[in-house]
Amino acid sequence: LNMIAAAIPATTVLFYISDSLKQEAKGGYFLLTYFLAALLAVKPILHLLKKFKAIDLWLVNNGLVILTFALAFLLNQENYQLYYLICLITGFGLAADLIIPYILLNQLTAKISGQGMLYGIWNFITKLALALGAAIALFSLDYLAYDNYLEADFNWPINLVYALLPCLFKILNSIMLLIYRHQLSSNDV
Repeated sequence: LNMIAAAIPATTVLFYISDSLKQEAKGGYFLLTYFLAALLAVKPILHLLKKFKAIDLWLVNNGLVILTFALAFLLNQENYQLYYLICLITGFGLAADLIIPYILLNQLTAKISGQGMLYGIWNFITKLALALGAAIALFSLDYLAYDNYLEADFNWPINLVYALLPCLFKILNSIMLLIYRHQLSSNDV
């Protein structure tokens, strides 16, 4: 679920920047901000993981990303500068999303033989989720007749798919984490 949430904006980000924010020339700067924030967040995330349980940190991260990313729904060419802030915060969230699931998987499977095979299955599922997320995003844009709103001041179909649809999957991921939190916490995760 979390990887589907990541795949949807990854598929639609350039549409969002050019057709909603109307800032195609700044696309590289937005992406640089996002990935640089993720890179710079690795060390703080690892530090936080020494103080807090991974499951709790992931839940807090999901909440922060959901709140921040939902704001992207409200943006257009009039207030596009706020997108830099969204890129910073969600870039930090990306670092947590890339680190924490592997830490959880490692802690859950540390005593299981065939751990390498489990990592292979995990990576396969991750790739499958990325493809599924891209398909969901593109199908949704087509279904919502996204191209009918290209000249509009507020391109709600791209904003909905880019910003709110990933939030839905993040919420579902958080619910799943809460359901299994006790099991994950009992394994010192």
